[in-house]
Amino acid sequence: IYIDTDNSFRASRLVSIIGNVSNTAFRRAEDALDCVTVLNVHRMDDLLHELQQALKTSTPSMIIIDCLGSLVAPMLGGVAYDAGHDVLSRMAMHLKRIAAEHHVAVLVTNYTIGGEYGQPSGHLSSEDDAFYMKRAALGETWVGQPHVRLQLVMHQDGTSHHQGSSRARRAFLHQSTNMPSGACVD
Repeated sequence: IYIDTDNSFRASRLVSIIGNVSNTAFRRAEDALDCVTVLNVHRMDDLLHELQQALKTSTPSMIIIDCLGSLVAPMLGGVAYDAGHDVLSRMAMHLKRIAAEHHVAVLVTNYTIGGEYGQPSGHLSSEDDAFYMKRAALGETWVGQPHVRLQLVMHQDGTSHHQGSSRARRAFLHQSTNMPSGACVD
């Protein structure tokens, strides 16, 4: 189940990703689209309702929420600040319950925003500067919620991978239940 919160889902991109992966489960990459349920959700109030309805008719192996930050951002500023953090904490609790009850992986994407200092350090590589200058948009309320937290940073040197189809990324491990934090891999 792919939950699209900002109209960014493109079937052609999914076909491209699947086409680059050695996968014998599908004769054609396009056949994989039959296994994906896409839900368009634009309000936090609708997220759980739509997800619970979809779970009544399908048994997914993964739920992707892309991007939770766009749903909760309007609730995290101004006078609704505390209420927004309460909603975010309750959403995390519901998603963990759904993962446990349905034996399904739940992947939540998030935006990054400018970090504490906002300026390059001058003594780090460009990828490390990008890492240290950015932080998760959902903030401290969300930090302890996921079992695993990764940050993907685009390489600044233009290097490519997988037949030059896209620029390489570096994945930084911020938190894991079974690995030490701080690891990174290209």
